[in-house]
Amino acid sequence: FASELLSSKVTPLNLKNLAQPFKGLTFADENHWHDTLLTLLRTDTLEAEKGNITSPLKGALDVLRNVRDQVRILVDFAGLTPDSHRKFIEEYVPVITILSAGPPLFRLKQLEALISGGIVSIVPPGIQLSAKTNCYELAAASIVSYSRRVTSLIDARIPTACLQLDKNPLISSLFQHGIFTPFLNSDSGEESFETGGVNVTRTPFHPIDRQGEAHIRLFVLGIPTEHTRWFMQSGSSRPSRWIDFMIDADAIAEAALNI
Repeated sequence: FASELLSSKVTPLNLKNLAQPFKGLTFADENHWHDTLLTLLRTDTLEAEKGNITSPLKGALDVLRNVRDQVRILVDFAGLTPDSHRKFIEEYVPVITILSAGPPLFRLKQLEALISGGIVSIVPPGIQLSAKTNCYELAAASIVSYSRRVTSLIDARIPTACLQLDKNPLISSLFQHGIFTPFLNSDSGEESFETGGVNVTRTPFHPIDRQGEAHIRLFVLGIPTEHTRWFMQSGSSRPSRWIDFMIDADAIAEAALNI
């Protein structure tokens, strides 16, 4: 059996290519782009319809989601060296996020139908945005001739945690007063990595100020602590099981009641 496995031709699973299927590609026109996108959506839909048990690809990618808790144990609170921590955030996190989290199957089918019906148009890869009078102009590096003008833009992306640049008045004020400080991953040598996450204690996650004191009447939960910990978006749970976000919220509620 082992020899059969070794002799069989198994295509290696390249996570970076799966996460960036259009990287480096150019398209003749918008129709070429949409045809390529629809082909990818339909292929992905077929794999999703097989389920995580029957589809080797979906089964493999589901492992990325199932090991999140184990990865957190390794990376939270400077479990990695500063350099490895930086690479984890910049290289690994974008890949695992796009491959292990996303819309359900029926949403993919809806998007495919909307694109096929000409109702939804997806901007090609390499979006370039410029502000014009009363509108925005969209261009794309992957199609030289592509140009669209729109009157409204909505940023639907999950914000990257960056305490130093956060415009929220409350968080900005707490940072300016030194109550919130960025988490610093440093080793015994000269290497260090200042993240954008709020420096907090372990559960129930009190902020640590610039003097190194924990504010026991304050608690920080979720996205502001991203990079101090990992995957602090609320996420989705499974039947009869609490995810870390729920466990953390419960611990904070208990601590608040006991102050």
